[in-house]
Amino acid sequence: MKIVTLTMNPCIDRTLWVDRFGDPPIRIDRMSGGKGVNVARVLTALGEDCTAITYSAGDTGKEFEELARGEGVRLIAVPVQGSTRIIDTYVRTDDYSQQVVRQAGPVLSEDELSAIRQAVINQLSGCSVLAVCGSASCSGGARLIRELIETAKSMGVRTLLDSNGEALIEGSQAIPDVLKVNEDELSQLIKPSGDPLHSEANRLTTEQGIGRVLLTCGAKGCIQFLWEQASFCPAPKIDCINAVGSGDCFTAAWLHAQIRGFTDDGALMIASAAGAANAMKFPAAMITREDIEKITGFKWI
Repeated sequence: MKIVTLTMNPCIDRTLWVDRFGDPPIRIDRMSGGKGVNVARVLTALGEDCTAITYSAGDTGKEFEELARGEGVRLIAVPVQGSTRIIDTYVRTDDYSQQVVRQAGPVLSEDELSAIRQAVINQLSGCSVLAVCGSASCSGGARLIRELIETAKSMGVRTLLDSNGEALIEGSQAIPDVLKVNEDELSQLIKPSGDPLHSEANRLTTEQGIGRVLLTCGAKGCIQFLWEQASFCPAPKIDCINAVGSGDCFTAAWLHAQIRGFTDDGALMIASAAGAANAMKFPAAMITREDIEKITGFKWI
């Protein structure tokens, strides 16, 4: 089963290890980043047929491409003007405290957006799932996300949206088959009710028509909303040192479990275990099947 991920705001993730914030780094680790790229990396590690589509801008874009392909990601990178952004995460060695410095991505021209649109459409033939993941670097990119989800659905391709900000708002209006959000992202779409289990998320399925909502709540666990039914899965008890990328691992493992024929409850359990496995180590979104199995306590084919 072929999966395509779309990332409209890729990056180079740099982890700068320091003894104290403000000191020069004692080590710098680099890897490709952007939610869809992370999801593709984990899906590939789990044995799925996955292609990541994004753009590549300038010299940092060339480095991003080299990193992604070196990490095993099957990548289609549309060339655009500007620079692929860099996210610097300073990590204190003694307690893993973090400080993050983010750059903005490029504003894409209509011709560049058209080239990305065509790259995705070319891959949708024979594709089973389009997973649109992450933010958009510009308003045009957010509108393209909505358009491509609508296009994929019209072609019979199942769609998943795991995004934030303008990309989340635009993409959700295309009524994806699956919407994956955390608590902050949910509040961007619907007024919180105060219910710790966020029953208000049901309205996204019953009133807006989104097929399924997957809500991650950090250490509290995760919830699936499917029409008027809600299923809760508690989070594994772990020592968290790095939550960055856990949502991407959740998304990838949930898709993997669905493809492998797990029940909805089983898929939630495996996805939750994947998020926890990521939170236990560096670097982000580099987990394996064995990492997940250590938490679930069982192996699967």
